[in-house]
Amino acid sequence: MVDLAAQFKFANLYRKKISLAQDYETAVNLYTFRAEHGNAVPQYKLGIMYNFGFGVIEDYETSLKWHILSAERERHLLINK
Repeated sequence: MVDLAAQFKFANLYRKKISLAQDYETAVNLYTFRAEHGNAVPQYKLGIMYNFGFGVIEDYETSLKWHILSAERERHLLINK
């Protein structure tokens, strides 16, 4: 079983270069796993990474896709509270 919370924390560590060598590609891989499972925060962070080309080729279309998915997920969570 995959510990999704731990993966997210590791992705943040790799992105921020805290106690680990900064590795955007690893952060993207870990965020992608969580984002594909519907988590809004990694979706948002992937949008940022694609927008600026951190660990991926700069891609505004993919960035927008992740930002929209994140916004829709957050909206869904707020409505269902």
